[in-house]
Amino acid sequence: MTKLINTAFLTGTLFLRNSLTWLGGRIFADYATDLGSGDTVTGEPGEVRDKPGSGLGYGVGVRVRSPFGPVQVDFGLNDQGDSQVHLGVGERF
Repeated sequence: MTKLINTAFLTGTLFLRNSLTWLGGRIFADYATDLGSGDTVTGEPGEVRDKPGSGLGYGVGVRVRSPFGPVQVDFGLNDQGDSQVHLGVGERF
């Protein structure tokens, strides 16, 4: 018998960015929820990976315009106490 999948989710991002001539910064917040549909996905991957059905992340970032292109460093935290540093070069498309 085939199990039907009923999935729904909602995501949102809010950020504030400010730039000077060669240096810029930003603050950001992200929120996502599976609207309670995580248990309906075959194999229950959220449960297997010990992920909650919703979460909040927030942080700060710095941007520098270099001769090689923009260099970005972000530091983020989530509502479970985890943190991450992200380093990037260039712009997202």
